[in-house]
Amino acid sequence: MPSSFQDDKIKLAEEAKSSLDMARELADSGKYYETLECYLFAFDNSWAVDEWDGARLSIIPAEIMLLSEHFPAARRALQIRRDATENQIRNGNRDEAVVAEWSSLNHHLEEQEREIALLNELEDKSTETEALKKTIVRSNYDKLLDEENYAILSEHFDELRHRLESTISHYQTLLQKPPYWASQHEMWRATMCAQGSKLYQVALSTNRQAQAEEICEQVFRYCNNALAFNLFITAALKVGNQSKAAELQQQAKKSLSTDEASKVVC
Repeated sequence: MPSSFQDDKIKLAEEAKSSLDMARELADSGKYYETLECYLFAFDNSWAVDEWDGARLSIIPAEIMLLSEHFPAARRALQIRRDATENQIRNGNRDEAVVAEWSSLNHHLEEQEREIALLNELEDKSTETEALKKTIVRSNYDKLLDEENYAILSEHFDELRHRLESTISHYQTLLQKPPYWASQHEMWRATMCAQGSKLYQVALSTNRQAQAEEICEQVFRYCNNALAFNLFITAALKVGNQSKAAELQQQAKKSLSTDEASKVVC
Protein backbone atom coordinates (compact mmCIF):
# COMPACT_ATOMS: atom_id res chain seq x y z
CA MET A 1 0.00 0.00 0.00
CA PRO A 2 1.55 3.33 -1.07
CA SER A 3 2.45 5.79 1.67
CA SER A 4 0.25 8.81 2.15
CA PHE A 5 1.34 12.35 1.30
CA GLN A 6 1.70 13.08 5.00
CA ASP A 7 4.00 10.08 5.47
CA ASP A 8 6.14 11.23 2.55
CA LYS A 9 6.26 14.75 3.97
CA ILE A 10 7.39 13.50 7.38
CA LYS A 11 10.14 11.43 5.76
CA LEU A 12 11.27 14.36 3.60
CA ALA A 13 11.28 16.65 6.63
CA GLU A 14 13.60 14.30 8.51
CA GLU A 15 15.90 14.10 5.48
CA ALA A 16 15.97 17.89 5.18
CA LYS A 17 16.83 18.31 8.87
CA SER A 18 19.56 15.68 8.63
CA SER A 19 20.90 17.37 5.51
CA LEU A 20 21.15 20.72 7.31
CA ASP A 21 23.00 19.10 10.21
CA MET A 22 25.37 17.43 7.76
CA ALA A 23 25.95 20.71 5.91
CA ARG A 24 27.10 22.36 9.12
CA GLU A 25 29.43 19.49 9.95
CA LEU A 26 30.92 19.47 6.45
CA ALA A 27 31.40 23.24 6.45
CA ASP A 28 33.74 22.93 9.41
CA SER A 29 35.80 20.35 7.53
CA GLY A 30 36.23 22.50 4.43
CA LYS A 31 34.32 20.17 2.08
CA TYR A 32 32.53 23.03 0.38
CA TYR A 33 31.02 21.23 -2.62
CA GLU A 34 29.44 18.58 -0.42
CA THR A 35 28.42 21.28 2.06
CA LEU A 36 26.57 23.19 -0.63
CA GLU A 37 24.77 20.08 -1.84
CA CYS A 38 23.48 19.43 1.67
CA TYR A 39 22.45 23.03 2.21
CA LEU A 40 20.57 23.11 -1.08
CA PHE A 41 18.75 19.87 -0.34
CA ALA A 42 17.71 21.31 3.01
CA PHE A 43 16.59 24.58 1.44
CA ASP A 44 14.73 23.05 -1.50
CA ASN A 45 12.82 20.66 0.73
CA SER A 46 12.43 22.83 3.81
CA TRP A 47 8.75 23.44 2.97
CA ALA A 48 8.17 19.99 4.50
CA VAL A 49 9.62 20.97 7.90
CA ASP A 50 6.75 22.61 9.74
CA GLU A 51 8.79 23.66 12.77
CA TRP A 52 11.31 25.56 10.64
CA ASP A 53 8.64 28.09 9.66
CA GLY A 54 10.60 31.23 8.70
CA ALA A 55 14.02 29.60 9.12
CA ARG A 56 14.05 28.37 5.53
CA LEU A 57 14.01 31.97 4.33
CA SER A 58 16.33 33.38 6.97
CA ILE A 59 18.81 31.06 8.63
CA ILE A 60 19.45 28.67 5.74
CA PRO A 61 20.05 31.33 3.03
CA ALA A 62 22.20 33.29 5.50
CA GLU A 63 24.41 30.25 6.09
CA ILE A 64 24.64 29.59 2.35
CA MET A 65 25.80 33.18 1.85
CA LEU A 66 28.47 32.64 4.51
CA LEU A 67 29.59 29.57 2.57
CA SER A 68 29.81 31.69 -0.59
CA GLU A 69 32.68 33.64 0.98
CA HIS A 70 34.76 30.49 0.55
CA PHE A 71 32.85 28.84 -2.30
CA PRO A 72 31.36 31.32 -4.84
CA ALA A 73 29.17 28.61 -6.37
CA ALA A 74 26.98 28.90 -3.28
CA ARG A 75 25.97 32.43 -4.22
CA ARG A 76 25.24 31.38 -7.77
CA ALA A 77 23.03 28.56 -6.48
CA LEU A 78 20.88 31.07 -4.61
CA GLN A 79 20.76 33.34 -7.65
CA ILE A 80 19.48 30.45 -9.76
CA ARG A 81 16.70 29.81 -7.28
CA ARG A 82 15.89 33.52 -7.06
CA ASP A 83 15.74 33.75 -10.86
CA ALA A 84 13.36 30.78 -10.97
CA THR A 85 10.94 32.40 -8.52
CA GLU A 86 11.22 35.73 -10.35
CA ASN A 87 10.29 34.04 -13.62
CA GLN A 88 7.24 32.56 -11.94
CA ILE A 89 6.20 36.00 -10.70
CA ARG A 90 6.75 37.57 -14.10
CA ASN A 91 4.56 34.85 -15.58
CA GLY A 92 1.71 35.77 -13.26
CA ASN A 93 2.31 33.66 -10.15
CA ARG A 94 1.36 35.75 -7.12
CA ASP A 95 1.49 32.96 -4.54
CA GLU A 96 2.61 34.36 -1.17
CA ALA A 97 5.19 31.61 -0.65
CA VAL A 98 6.78 32.27 -4.04
CA VAL A 99 6.90 36.03 -3.44
CA ALA A 100 8.32 35.54 0.06
CA GLU A 101 11.11 33.29 -1.23
CA TRP A 102 11.95 35.69 -4.05
CA SER A 103 12.10 38.67 -1.69
CA SER A 104 14.14 36.81 0.92
CA LEU A 105 16.73 35.65 -1.60
CA ASN A 106 17.02 39.14 -3.06
CA HIS A 107 17.79 40.51 0.39
CA HIS A 108 20.31 37.81 1.24
CA LEU A 109 22.00 38.36 -2.12
CA GLU A 110 21.82 42.14 -1.54
CA GLU A 111 20.16 42.52 -4.93
CA GLN A 112 16.99 44.30 -3.82
CA GLU A 113 17.20 46.56 -6.87
CA ARG A 114 15.56 43.70 -8.78
CA GLU A 115 12.44 44.19 -6.68
CA ILE A 116 12.31 47.91 -7.43
CA ALA A 117 12.82 47.16 -11.14
CA LEU A 118 9.94 44.69 -11.16
CA LEU A 119 7.77 47.11 -9.19
CA ASN A 120 8.24 49.70 -11.92
CA GLU A 121 7.24 47.16 -14.57
CA LEU A 122 3.99 46.01 -12.97
CA GLU A 123 1.08 47.57 -14.81
CA ASP A 124 -2.04 45.50 -14.18
CA LYS A 125 -4.25 46.52 -11.28
CA SER A 126 -5.44 43.10 -10.15
CA THR A 127 -5.86 42.48 -6.43
CA GLU A 128 -3.02 39.94 -6.50
CA THR A 129 -0.63 42.35 -8.23
CA GLU A 130 -1.51 45.18 -5.85
CA ALA A 131 -0.68 42.83 -2.96
CA LEU A 132 2.67 42.08 -4.61
CA LYS A 133 3.41 45.79 -4.95
CA LYS A 134 2.65 46.33 -1.27
CA THR A 135 5.00 43.48 -0.33
CA ILE A 136 7.82 44.98 -2.39
CA VAL A 137 7.33 48.47 -0.95
CA ARG A 138 7.11 47.12 2.60
CA SER A 139 10.34 45.12 2.31
CA ASN A 140 12.20 47.96 0.56
CA TYR A 141 10.84 50.93 2.52
CA ASP A 142 14.26 52.12 3.75
CA LYS A 143 15.86 51.63 0.34
CA LEU A 144 13.13 53.63 -1.38
CA LEU A 145 13.57 56.39 1.20
CA ASP A 146 17.35 56.43 0.82
CA GLU A 147 16.97 56.68 -2.96
CA GLU A 148 14.32 59.41 -2.52
CA ASN A 149 11.90 57.39 -4.62
CA TYR A 150 8.97 59.39 -3.35
CA ALA A 151 6.79 58.73 -6.40
CA ILE A 152 6.44 55.07 -5.46
CA LEU A 153 6.10 55.80 -1.75
CA SER A 154 3.40 58.35 -2.49
CA GLU A 155 1.31 55.69 -4.23
CA HIS A 156 1.46 53.58 -1.07
CA PHE A 157 1.13 56.40 1.45
CA ASP A 158 -2.24 55.24 2.79
CA GLU A 159 -0.94 51.73 3.47
CA LEU A 160 2.18 53.09 5.19
CA ARG A 161 -0.04 55.38 7.26
CA HIS A 162 -2.18 52.40 8.23
CA ARG A 163 0.93 50.54 9.43
CA LEU A 164 1.90 53.45 11.67
CA GLU A 165 -1.62 53.67 13.08
CA SER A 166 -1.59 49.92 13.74
CA THR A 167 1.64 50.34 15.72
CA ILE A 168 0.13 53.19 17.72
CA SER A 169 -3.03 51.18 18.36
CA HIS A 170 -0.97 48.22 19.54
CA TYR A 171 1.01 50.49 21.86
CA GLN A 172 -2.21 51.91 23.29
CA THR A 173 -3.34 48.35 24.03
CA LEU A 174 -0.03 47.58 25.74
CA LEU A 175 -0.49 50.55 28.05
CA GLN A 176 -3.60 48.91 29.49
CA LYS A 177 -1.52 46.27 31.28
CA PRO A 178 1.94 45.88 32.87
CA PRO A 179 4.75 45.24 30.36
CA TYR A 180 5.92 41.66 29.86
CA TRP A 181 9.52 42.86 30.18
CA ALA A 182 11.07 46.08 31.48
CA SER A 183 11.81 47.72 28.13
CA GLN A 184 8.71 46.57 26.23
CA HIS A 185 6.97 49.96 26.20
CA GLU A 186 10.24 51.71 25.37
CA MET A 187 10.83 49.35 22.45
CA TRP A 188 7.40 50.04 20.98
CA ARG A 189 7.84 53.79 21.42
CA ALA A 190 11.12 53.57 19.50
CA THR A 191 9.36 51.62 16.74
CA MET A 192 6.62 54.24 16.64
CA CYS A 193 9.19 57.05 16.39
CA ALA A 194 11.06 55.32 13.56
CA GLN A 195 7.91 54.56 11.57
CA GLY A 196 6.51 58.01 12.21
CA SER A 197 9.63 59.90 11.12
CA LYS A 198 9.87 57.90 7.89
CA LEU A 199 6.24 58.57 7.05
CA TYR A 200 6.72 62.23 8.01
CA GLN A 201 9.55 62.40 5.46
CA VAL A 202 7.27 60.93 2.77
CA ALA A 203 4.45 63.31 3.70
CA LEU A 204 6.68 66.40 3.47
CA SER A 205 8.25 65.26 0.20
CA THR A 206 4.84 64.71 -1.42
CA ASN A 207 3.26 67.96 -0.20
CA ARG A 208 1.00 66.30 2.35
CA GLN A 209 1.37 69.08 4.89
CA ALA A 210 -1.80 68.33 6.85
CA GLN A 211 -0.92 64.64 7.14
CA ALA A 212 2.61 65.56 8.22
CA GLU A 213 1.22 67.61 11.09
CA GLU A 214 -1.14 64.80 12.07
CA ILE A 215 1.75 62.32 12.13
CA CYS A 216 3.74 64.62 14.42
CA GLU A 217 0.78 65.00 16.75
CA GLN A 218 0.13 61.24 16.87
CA VAL A 219 3.73 60.28 17.59
CA PHE A 220 4.66 63.09 20.01
CA ARG A 221 1.60 62.27 22.08
CA TYR A 222 3.46 59.15 23.23
CA CYS A 223 7.08 59.98 22.33
CA ASN A 224 7.70 63.48 23.60
CA ASN A 225 11.46 63.08 23.92
CA ALA A 226 14.75 64.00 22.25
CA LEU A 227 14.87 60.76 20.23
CA ALA A 228 11.56 61.54 18.52
CA PHE A 229 12.45 65.15 17.82
CA ASN A 230 15.85 64.21 16.40
CA LEU A 231 14.31 61.65 14.05
CA PHE A 232 11.65 64.07 12.82
CA ILE A 233 14.08 66.98 12.45
CA THR A 234 16.43 64.76 10.46
CA ALA A 235 13.53 63.68 8.25
CA ALA A 236 12.64 67.32 7.55
CA LEU A 237 16.25 68.17 6.72
CA LYS A 238 16.52 65.20 4.35
CA VAL A 239 13.83 66.71 2.16
CA GLY A 240 15.30 70.19 2.48
CA ASN A 241 12.50 71.58 4.63
CA GLN A 242 14.48 73.89 6.89
CA SER A 243 11.39 75.68 8.19
CA LYS A 244 9.81 72.46 9.50
CA ALA A 245 13.10 71.49 11.12
CA ALA A 246 13.24 74.89 12.83
CA GLU A 247 9.62 74.56 14.00
CA LEU A 248 10.38 71.19 15.54
CA GLN A 249 13.45 72.58 17.29
CA GLN A 250 11.35 75.36 18.82
CA GLN A 251 8.66 72.85 19.81
CA ALA A 252 11.29 70.72 21.54
CA LYS A 253 12.52 73.68 23.58
CA LYS A 254 8.97 74.41 24.74
CA SER A 255 7.80 70.87 25.50
CA LEU A 256 10.93 69.15 26.83
CA SER A 257 12.90 69.64 30.01
CA THR A 258 16.08 71.71 29.67
CA ASP A 259 18.24 68.59 29.95
CA GLU A 260 16.20 66.64 27.38
CA ALA A 261 16.00 69.60 25.00
CA SER A 262 19.80 69.91 25.08
CA LYS A 263 19.97 66.51 23.34
CA VAL A 264 18.01 67.74 20.31
CA VAL A 265 20.06 68.48 17.18
CA CYS A 266 20.47 72.13 16.22
